[in-house]
Amino acid sequence: MDELSILELERATLRPSRQITVGPISARISGGFVGLLGPNGVGKTTLLRGVVGLSRVHSGSIHVDGQPVSYRRLPRGVGAVIEEPRFLDWLSCYENLRVARLESSADGASAALRNWGLEHCAQRPAGELSQGMRQRLGLARVELGRPSTILLDEPTNALDIVWQERLWEWIRANVASGSTVLVASHHLEGLVAGGVERLIVLGAGAVIADLPVDPAGRTPDGSDARAAAREAILRNP
Repeated sequence: MDELSILELERATLRPSRQITVGPISARISGGFVGLLGPNGVGKTTLLRGVVGLSRVHSGSIHVDGQPVSYRRLPRGVGAVIEEPRFLDWLSCYENLRVARLESSADGASAALRNWGLEHCAQRPAGELSQGMRQRLGLARVELGRPSTILLDEPTNALDIVWQERLWEWIRANVASGSTVLVASHHLEGLVAGGVERLIVLGAGAVIADLPVDPAGRTPDGSDARAAAREAILRNP
């Protein structure tokens, strides 16, 4: 990948219902492993849904690599697992990957299954998989598309400790190749342990902190990033 993927939000406001407003949010993300942190119900998933076109942008704008995001249209170069991954449950795992990526080779689908420990399930209907295996199949589907921008919503859900570490390794490898990876989570410790490079903290539907994080888990002023993020959340309940 020659250039870093760029995700830009300019005073983006989303309204998934009449009672809920998320935003306005402004941020520019250019490469790296970025964590979107905040308590339950703060708008993390809604924001990701806006980036992939599943939630309408009420005002402001969202751009991916300079292209505006349109409602119900997945931006080019974006791969995502948001909420629970969905499949055609009557098709096999292998068939689901081929259907999702018609331009992909048979070898590519098989390699993605193997990378996520699902080669033995290739001919098994997706509907028979456990929750953790479905999560891994969703990640295999993202990998197969080779996206430059990757959005993950609570990706460690249902993954055991071995596959959580494999997830962090996979994220770091994608970042090293120039991808932008945005992970929404309320598990602060996991993000920092996984090597997150920046924490964007949401509170009441708005950005309340934006913290660079070094490999030791500290912000530029030497503070512990976990403590700084917790403090921001406690100040803005």
